[in-house]
Amino acid sequence: MFFFKPKTGEAADPEVAAAVSRAPRYGSIAFVNINGYEGMAMLRNVSQSGFRMESKTFVEMELGNVFTMWITPELASGVKRFEIKVEVRWIQSTQDKFSVGFMITESGNRSLQRYVDFLKHSSRVA
Repeated sequence: MFFFKPKTGEAADPEVAAAVSRAPRYGSIAFVNINGYEGMAMLRNVSQSGFRMESKTFVEMELGNVFTMWITPELASGVKRFEIKVEVRWIQSTQDKFSVGFMITESGNRSLQRYVDFLKHSSRVA
């Protein structure tokens, strides 16, 4: 039995390809408050479904924990401090950097959508 790999750019099933493709993701520096951590953090791969937070400070959390996080975006965004509920999906900690992947657990957050829209527009301009 032979299995042929699709050519580059050719999807075997368009429905599967649409489900596998992910939303565009963006990066930002924001003031974050979560589980005792309060400070500036790098937010990477920001989308409506989740993001990665990086800081030089370790934050105590475990996989599967659900937290309320407050994010204060940069002033240029015009978005005020907002709250989101996130679930910890992965954690990486080294001597130099603490990284954690979050999945957004509630959809329809208008402030988050405005923030993602701002990041999307900023990435085109920069």
